[in-house]
Amino acid sequence: GEKPFAIKSRSGVAIGALRALFRVLKARKLVFVNPTVGIRGGPQVQRTPLPADLGTVRRVLADNDPIVAAMGALVAFHAMTCKQLTTVQLTDMHDGHLAIGGRNVVLAEPVRHRLATYLDFRGHRWPQTPNPYLFVHFRSAIKIAPVDANWISGRLGGLAQIMREDRIVDE
Repeated sequence: GEKPFAIKSRSGVAIGALRALFRVLKARKLVFVNPTVGIRGGPQVQRTPLPADLGTVRRVLADNDPIVAAMGALVAFHAMTCKQLTTVQLTDMHDGHLAIGGRNVVLAEPVRHRLATYLDFRGHRWPQTPNPYLFVHFRSAIKIAPVDANWISGRLGGLAQIMREDRIVDE
């Protein structure tokens, strides 16, 4: 295989700056790939989360698909990750609370409303499913397995991480 080339720099500040620049451009979908990925050297800079476009978040929360609206609400209001959404089971919810990762989260009213709508949809769509996980789709409804985190990310149009970071920035 071909080795990535190395740029020698005293401080590596230029490489770090380029990485940060292309990371932002890629996050905003202004470039397709980050060309600095294969470049060695320079400091690995932790990026600061950027606020999400409010219109995009509102569109996800108002989506006609109850699955998208419920998942989006959990991400936007409670900063849940796609991985956490895959592990939530029906028994983790009780009295407006959600037990996740050893925490007991009080669900925001908009989240409760969207979850109630989704649970009604789920009950009508898959009334006999043995799947104990909160989110199911046509393949997972016939077995006892969680949905994939990539499925959740895809349903949210790749916005899950952006909305989660926005929640963290807001906090």
